[in-house]
Amino acid sequence: MPLKKATISIQGIEESCEIKNSDVVAIFTISLKKGKTNLQAWFSDGDNAYTSAYYIEIYLI
Repeated sequence: MPLKKATISIQGIEESCEIKNSDVVAIFTISLKKGKTNLQAWFSDGDNAYTSAYYIEIYLI
């Protein structure tokens, strides 16, 4: 499935970015509140087909 968009959802914030088949990473910078939260991340092909992100790296900046 050729992917076209990466999306992340956390603390009520949902952000997306366009991606190309040659991309190996999608980077998001989001300010978060302290504490436990839920995170969802997925890719889509532009035709309502979705697949999960297999891993996510989070850094404190």
